[in-house]
Amino acid sequence: MPRLALIQDPGVVSLKEEPFLDEARLQRLLEENPELIAIDEVDPSATLLIPIGSEVSMGGQALDLLFIDAAGRLTAIEAKLRKNSQVRREVVGQTLEYVSYLSTWTIEDIERQAESYF
Repeated sequence: MPRLALIQDPGVVSLKEEPFLDEARLQRLLEENPELIAIDEVDPSATLLIPIGSEVSMGGQALDLLFIDAAGRLTAIEAKLRKNSQVRREVVGQTLEYVSYLSTWTIEDIERQAESYF
């Protein structure tokens, strides 16, 4: 297991891992701090994500968060806690449904979503 530490002058403070138990709070945390999303590990050319939607309606379901970057690429985030009883396959399937739905969006759909968010 990796060790976490906060390095500040004049020393180092060891950090301990704490379970995160509130899915809604996790969603808000990511929405307010998109730099926490390690998108650069998926796409090194990705730029800062800007939120344009929360609980976005996707064919009768709701995507937790929707972001856009400077290149106009959309990023869909479905926040789940480890304790969530849903099987990982179910979560992956849900996310693939959202992405499939998003792939049909036009520029006008994206603009409309961003306008309603802001």
